[in-house]
Amino acid sequence: MTVTLTDATGASRDEGFTLTVIESAPVLVLISPENRASIVPGGTLVLEEASYDADNDLTVREWRRYAPELSTPEVISTSSKQELTGLLPGEYHLSLYVEDARGNWVEEHVNITIQSSLPSLDRDSLVLNSETFTQNEVNTLTVQIALSDPDGTTDDVRVNITLGIQQWEANLADDDGDGVWEGSLEWQPETTGRPLLKIIAKDGEGERANIDFMSRNLVVEAPQDDMRGLLLGAASLGFVFVIGLVALLISRRRRAQEELELLTSWDAFKSPSPKSEPSSKDVPKMEGNAMDGTEEVQAELDLDVE
Repeated sequence: MTVTLTDATGASRDEGFTLTVIESAPVLVLISPENRASIVPGGTLVLEEASYDADNDLTVREWRRYAPELSTPEVISTSSKQELTGLLPGEYHLSLYVEDARGNWVEEHVNITIQSSLPSLDRDSLVLNSETFTQNEVNTLTVQIALSDPDGTTDDVRVNITLGIQQWEANLADDDGDGVWEGSLEWQPETTGRPLLKIIAKDGEGERANIDFMSRNLVVEAPQDDMRGLLLGAASLGFVFVIGLVALLISRRRRAQEELELLTSWDAFKSPSPKSEPSSKDVPKMEGNAMDGTEEVQAELDLDVE
């Protein structure tokens, strides 16, 4: 580089020197997320950075995800700021990588956690097309119920009906993603009763799966014709029972009357007749006076002594 100096008289002088511009490395500035950050289920992961290079020659900016199953890091964003949603729960190893035109680069790593959530059925939101069904007929049950699972991992929701040894089951679906699971089930109960309806939401597989369920009793009634016959039969049985009861009471009363008459006919149970006073003619009379007879015997004894 040459510099020319000129004074007031017009004299000038050229001076040469060398200016060296040193290459600058990029400076990485990671704003979000912080290392070991924990994000609520269904929450938003905010990626934000403000990296720069003094010579303004940044050419690469990458948000990367590292995982054991990946042979090379997965680039999830190239923006200075971006919000990510719908991430599955678990541990994440992320990094921000920047590089300039001369190949100078710098990278910073962070570990974050996306929390998991349990499925939760909203019991008050359950809607059934009916709760009373008919025996020996093909019935259709339609079900609607809201499910909350912020991490979005529940994909198995079923409806089950059990009546004695009979069971029916069908899957529910949330096709429009509004959180309301819907479906229908055809079933033909062979007996009357109160079958058990269960709705089961399952998040995960095997023994580690998270499950929520609710239950409700339905009603299965006999067909209308059978009900009339049943009522008629019950009325007939009731009438026969009343007639039999009246006949039994009459028979028992008649038997009691006969037994009473039999008892009163026995002499031992008759009232005793009043005793008659002996008449004077039945009493023997003694001749003379009882004392006179005694005196006569005593006189005879005295004579013998003399």
